[in-house]
Amino acid sequence: NDRTTINKLTMLSNYLVELTIPCYSFVHFRPSLIAAVSVSFALSLLNHNSWTPTLHHYAKFDCNHPEFQSCLERLMTLLQSQKDTELKAVKIKYSDPRFMSIAQRQF
Repeated sequence: NDRTTINKLTMLSNYLVELTIPCYSFVHFRPSLIAAVSVSFALSLLNHNSWTPTLHHYAKFDCNHPEFQSCLERLMTLLQSQKDTELKAVKIKYSDPRFMSIAQRQF
């Protein structure tokens, strides 16, 4: 179902963005870049094309740009480290069924 896919993409993208909030290593990235990288990463985690020409056109970010890649690598590391973190508020929030229990999924 397309609507379910869009909802999962939205929840996962929001989850990824919120994971970056308490992390000092993301403060030098523009919020718009973090949002774009989160959408790209969420698309790839959900087995979709991660960055289309349409996304490039509207977001104005090149997924091959070093800054985009650096932010993406940090976000990937951050997601992998969630099981070991003491900062669990975001994970707890997105484990709730209201947020499609997106934090409970294995990626």
